Amino acid sequence: KKIIYTIWKPNRFNLDLRVYDLEANTDVLIEANVYDFAEARDNKIFYTVGNAKFRPLVCNNFEGTERIEIMQNVERIVDYRAGWFYVLRGKIKDGNAALIKVSFDGTKRIVLCTQLSKIVYTTPTHIYFINVFDEFRVVRRDGEENNLICTDVDENNVIVDDNAIYYARREYVGDNKYNN
Repeated sequence: KKIIYTIWKPNRFNLDLRVYDLEANTDVLIEANVYDFAEARDNKIFYTVGNAKFRPLVCNNFEGTERIEIMQNVERIVDYRAGWFYVLRGKIKDGNAALIKVSFDGTKRIVLCTQLSKIVYTTPTHIYFINVFDEFRVVRRDGEENNLICTDVDENNVIVDDNAIYYARREYVGDNKYNN
């Protein structure tokens, strides 16, 4: 019986996160300067706030009165399922991004991979990604396995369809170190 919505401001780092209560006919500003709205679960709203240098993952109630910071420096919320967020922490462009599995209450955290360059594909049980060393890898969502699929992968030439993942691999040819 509540509508959760954002209103855009002049740039992408300035969203107002609001809740409209249909029964009480009230419209409440939860937080300004919201970067990314993620999810509403169990009478709580999860989102990131800030700008390019400051993005904590936050939990709040529908009235905006119980704000809790779950984790600092969240680049992006990649996915959420079964009581867990999958977030990028750090910056991909700087080569120091980590994919982290975080419980909704923030008390449990599992680092799934570091030095992430690009997430290619996700399934209910696995996440396929390329790291800064151009390694194509797959990690189980529980963090128990992180396996190499192939090296020297061109991250711009990965195609996913319903049945397979196709990729271009760099090969040494002649005097050039790499030819795609």
